[in-house]
Amino acid sequence: MEVAQQPNHRPLLWLLAIALAVRVYVLLVTFCVSKDALWFVPVAQAVAAGDFRPLLESHQQPLYPLLIVPFRAFGGSWVLSAQLASLAVGTLTIVPVFQLTRRVFGPEAAALAGLLAALLPHHCRFSADAISDATYIFLFASAVWLGGAAVIERRGRDFALCGALSALAWLTRPEGAGVVLLVCALAALGMVSWLRRDWKRPALGILVAALA
Repeated sequence: MEVAQQPNHRPLLWLLAIALAVRVYVLLVTFCVSKDALWFVPVAQAVAAGDFRPLLESHQQPLYPLLIVPFRAFGGSWVLSAQLASLAVGTLTIVPVFQLTRRVFGPEAAALAGLLAALLPHHCRFSADAISDATYIFLFASAVWLGGAAVIERRGRDFALCGALSALAWLTRPEGAGVVLLVCALAALGMVSWLRRDWKRPALGILVAALA
């Protein structure tokens, strides 16, 4: 009886450690944050005080200010809380990049892609700033990862998760909704080859992703 080989998580853990170390260093040497913090931080402060009106009445997407609030538990200023929120999701972005690349190209390519993502200068800068970019990139990459898995494996759960993450990406930046449209298009194309054998599963997947 052949035993399934368990994936080796050590490379991913090392990449996460590298990404975290680099982003902590960039945060420590960042003395001036983006002017977008002038909106994000006051809205997060209002939400923490129980006032959701600035969040609901603004034309800006609401998710990032909400994400800032829990990081107040680590102390420091509100600007630091916003930076820590970006640092956390910026570091975690390595996970979907690594997993998607491993699924498509194998573990060696995944390690290289993860290392590039860990050291990419612009992404490191976003991950140390009080802006929504790192959050958006994390959600977008995660939606693409699960969307790819959904198309390959034809699992309704992955379609639903892709749709949910795409919605969260949209709540961070408007262009985030594009992921689920891409996945639905890929699934629809895949139906051409699946139609005779199992058309119900991809069709249901498209519906689930769109509704989520």
